[in-house]
Amino acid sequence: MATAHQQVIGWKAFLEGIIVKDILQIQHEYYQTIKRRSTGVSWSTKLSKFMWEMIHNLWMERNEQLHKTDRIHEVHGKQQLIQAI
Repeated sequence: MATAHQQVIGWKAFLEGIIVKDILQIQHEYYQTIKRRSTGVSWSTKLSKFMWEMIHNLWMERNEQLHKTDRIHEVHGKQQLIQAI
């Protein structure tokens, strides 16, 4: 049921840190089962931060590959060339 609710708002939203309450509740109950003091909210906060850091790292790597190498010359003007053909 929790995944179905997340599906409604989308998994992209999940990656952006928008997580349905059902999932937080499941994580909170799990923590209670293993007798941890953490909460579903703290878990989602840490998860969201981790995902944003990963997305940022991927974006930075993309930029480095595109702008700090000769790769930009390979793709510069490519769209105009495709349209001309």
